[in-house]
Amino acid sequence: MRLGDDDADALDGCAFLTEQQIRADEELVCDGVYRNKYLGIGWPNNRVNYDKRKRVTNPKNLVLTGALASRAEHARRRLPCEVHVVIEFPKHELRGPNRKHGEKPPSFKGLSGGGIFSMPGLQRLGDPSPPQLVGVSVEWSASRGQYVGTRISVVLAAIDKTLRIR
Repeated sequence: MRLGDDDADALDGCAFLTEQQIRADEELVCDGVYRNKYLGIGWPNNRVNYDKRKRVTNPKNLVLTGALASRAEHARRRLPCEVHVVIEFPKHELRGPNRKHGEKPPSFKGLSGGGIFSMPGLQRLGDPSPPQLVGVSVEWSASRGQYVGTRISVVLAAIDKTLRIR
């Protein structure tokens, strides 16, 4: 069942992705300098503001970029790269305009459910291809400096199986 754009706008201003904006068959490059590059986006717990008078939330999103972890790292974590997206993102490297004055970076807790998008322009210089959804985030591991997600192909397969679409 597909919701129309008017229905999507009624759901707090969201918009649904088209088939061209989703990449379920991404070619995996897990090693070397040309590893897949990703952008993760979400709304962490400490960045959501609720306006009681208007009864609406005013989320402030958090975006991170990073490279796909190596096959060896995926294996060490027992997270096959065909099923999971493990993005290397050491939090200690996070910088902001006031970081030198002791500003703490935002918390990554609560990002689960956010989108993970491929970034062809970061992987191949000059590639004009737009970002495409490749996964949904499920975990932030601060001790490992990794942002972990489930590949969208796995999510879509589970939906198809549950709804018996195919």
